[in-house]
Amino acid sequence: MYLGWYLLTFFFFLTSVKIVLVHANHNHHHHHHHEQRNNKQIANKTSHSSSGTIIVDLSGNGDFSTIQSAIDSISSDNKNWVYIYVKAGTYREKVKISFDKPFIVLEGEGQKNTFVEWDDHDSSAESPTFTTMADNVVVKSISFRTLCGMNKEDITSSLVQFKDCTISAIDANLGPGIIGFITAQGRTDPNDSNGFVFKQCNIIGNGTTYLGRPWRGYARVIFYNTKMSNIIQPLGWQPWGFAGQEDHITFAEYGNSGPGSDTSKRVSWLKNLDSSTVSKMASTSFIGTDGWLKTLTQL
Repeated sequence: MYLGWYLLTFFFFLTSVKIVLVHANHNHHHHHHHEQRNNKQIANKTSHSSSGTIIVDLSGNGDFSTIQSAIDSISSDNKNWVYIYVKAGTYREKVKISFDKPFIVLEGEGQKNTFVEWDDHDSSAESPTFTTMADNVVVKSISFRTLCGMNKEDITSSLVQFKDCTISAIDANLGPGIIGFITAQGRTDPNDSNGFVFKQCNIIGNGTTYLGRPWRGYARVIFYNTKMSNIIQPLGWQPWGFAGQEDHITFAEYGNSGPGSDTSKRVSWLKNLDSSTVSKMASTSFIGTDGWLKTLTQL
């Protein structure tokens, strides 16, 4: 069941990405368009028993001019990997991958070249820029920007990998002093193997934020080898509606750096995980236990 804009249950693995939290009255981005990748290189993406490659190009020179129309063109309950290659540009649209659209690779031309953004001034809390509810989804080399949103993306499925992406929020109308959350994780059972891991990330911005709060009672989030600027609130985390049940929540930090990584004033219920546990959870093998990622060795 779709539950709105909250980040729900899946194992969220981010490696070598930048998390940008910005509070501003306006936003302007300048990016370069790169056309170096030729058709042969794109065609190579179909080598893993894929149904084909769909080209999305704002200029109209591809198969579709919007990402959503490309997703909608895929047959329901598709069983083979389909690559959607998104050319450079800023795509102003809300993108949703429904339950019946699994096995999708959504790849841009780089996080500094391919942008997806959306701005709902009146209903930002219910309007994520990117939503996926399907299993077996890989998103690569795309920047997602939510303008005026308190949270960023909405993911409800269990088998999703983000690689080389940027996720950012531009808050243009909520006013100064608004403190947000980077994560709201929804693990519902202690036996579930899902959670969020942020590995080798960079958290910057000019606002203030907590690292996270639970969306469900067994939330699990780890920040690992991540650079944190001074925008992180000293407490780091909030129990939200689960005060008194913090022993069920796994919020952990390990090997981080920067002024925001100081844990001396963190909440008392911050978990101390040993290095072997952290290393295991920060590995792609943890989210690919059934082998679904092994079919995508080129990514």
